[in-house]
Amino acid sequence: MVLIEAKRRAYDARKPTRVTLFHAILTYASGRIWMVTNNADASFAAQITRLGTALGKSRSLDGEATDWRQPFWPMM
Repeated sequence: MVLIEAKRRAYDARKPTRVTLFHAILTYASGRIWMVTNNADASFAAQITRLGTALGKSRSLDGEATDWRQPFWPMM
């Protein structure tokens, strides 16, 4: 006989924020790759730059202490 214990787990209120932040970072990194390979798309470049600025100001990372555009650039 197999017993399955079903109990409540503590709700992590920050988990949705972390998942959304992870998706935003993936979007930003993909966008930077697109910018390098398709540099004629100025409106897209402006949007990705704004996203990078917003990520840099995110309190979920470290506020404004790090310019997140710089750490991601060597990966591109």
